[in-house]
Amino acid sequence: METRVRIVGRGVENASSQNSPDRTGKEAAATAKPRRERRSPLALREEQAWRDDIAIVQALVVALRKSGVFDAPTAKLLADECRALKDEAKKGSLPPPEYESERLGGILSRLRDRDSEAGALVAWVVNDADVASARLRLVSRRLCTRLIASLIDVQESLMQIAKGHRTTPVAVHVAGSHGTITSVAHIMLGFADIFQHDVERLIDALTDSDESPLGSGGGVPGTLPIDRKAIAGELSFSAVTMNSLSGVLNGDGAAELAFDAHLVMGHVVQLATVCDTWVRKHGYLTIAEEGLRGLGPRSEHRPHVLPVMERAAASVRGHAESFMTMVTNPAPDPLLVEFWQELLNELMGETITAVERMANILDSSTIHDPILRESVTHPMLFLRDVVEHFVMSGESLTMATDHARSVLQHVQQNRPLAKDEQEVIMGLIDAVQALKRRESVGGPGPQTVGKQIVRLAASIARSRRLVPVLAKATRRDREVGAAAVERSHRT
Repeated sequence: METRVRIVGRGVENASSQNSPDRTGKEAAATAKPRRERRSPLALREEQAWRDDIAIVQALVVALRKSGVFDAPTAKLLADECRALKDEAKKGSLPPPEYESERLGGILSRLRDRDSEAGALVAWVVNDADVASARLRLVSRRLCTRLIASLIDVQESLMQIAKGHRTTPVAVHVAGSHGTITSVAHIMLGFADIFQHDVERLIDALTDSDESPLGSGGGVPGTLPIDRKAIAGELSFSAVTMNSLSGVLNGDGAAELAFDAHLVMGHVVQLATVCDTWVRKHGYLTIAEEGLRGLGPRSEHRPHVLPVMERAAASVRGHAESFMTMVTNPAPDPLLVEFWQELLNELMGETITAVERMANILDSSTIHDPILRESVTHPMLFLRDVVEHFVMSGESLTMATDHARSVLQHVQQNRPLAKDEQEVIMGLIDAVQALKRRESVGGPGPQTVGKQIVRLAASIARSRRLVPVLAKATRRDREVGAAAVERSHRT
């Protein structure tokens, strides 16, 4: 019997064995894997919120055990209850609370049901301000990591385009001039470098959010011997806040993250402007259908890359301004911190979705070299090259400019040039040779572009080393964060 292989998602299954007439319907049903119910992004985000609060309480239990406050059996009893709560959260059986504090109260109530004295002691140690600050830092760290990962995806897409178009010329038109020549690779690497600055700023924001405020007692710790470093280690924080008061009141890390997201969206809009112009005005670029998903209904003017990104940028800007206005409150209460968290989820969700869309657009794009090469045949695009040639020959700038204009008008009108100028001028108005003459540091010359690609690859590798969590980022994490976008669109 012929064996056919059918691709299912990322897996491969043997179609002959699955569809064999020897297998009855009951046998097939018995061996088939149960389909996992697909949950909405909001449900996944609510699950993550439960898991964060449970993890915070569990870390406090571990710290109390290490400090000798709890004996081993008591700590195990409470830890088992925390694990049971996590399983319930994963199944979606824990109801969403109206306020974040109600979720924490429900967890502590379950611990008191298991052991009234031990649960009451955990509730005594838990401080709402500490937990609200820790929750905001956990969310900030998770969202920051996802945005860095998405930006690295965009950088890698830009780098791949640059590798394939090192010598592909493109005309760059500046207001008030005839334009000049650069390369596709130079433009792509320019945006990649801009996004690298964004990544570095986000890594700084990630560092600010990577300190645990738990155990601060709302600013003034109590006398129980709580091991704050043990709590930080349980929650994968790299350090603890060095001052218990600033650990509770300081929202600088989240504010910096909001500002960075605003900058990122500005840069995404700049890149979208180039893509939109190349597609709709010049025809340099074609975007496959899979890259246009989520950009609105089909029309003859597709893709609407730029309007979609501009709307997202406006939304992020509004959220960021509101966030940075409120985060300066000198004495925020836990309810206000909860609102900060919701607002941060909204603006970061919008930003991450826009960056991921941009990476998808770049991966689905095809650049048309023949059209690009045809677009750089106008002699006036090489005015700068000819002027600078005459300047280097000893002419003044004014004389060289007039001379160059006259010569290029002759070329444009197919009029003959002097014999001593013909060969020189024709070499100067060749696009490939023009790129080779631009080998200055940071320029579009092929060799310089090659060095920029190597440097970009090293920067991406360094970013991944500085944020090792990126290796553990899963698709599920992205679905959780996308809940903010769904909620924003619905409201």
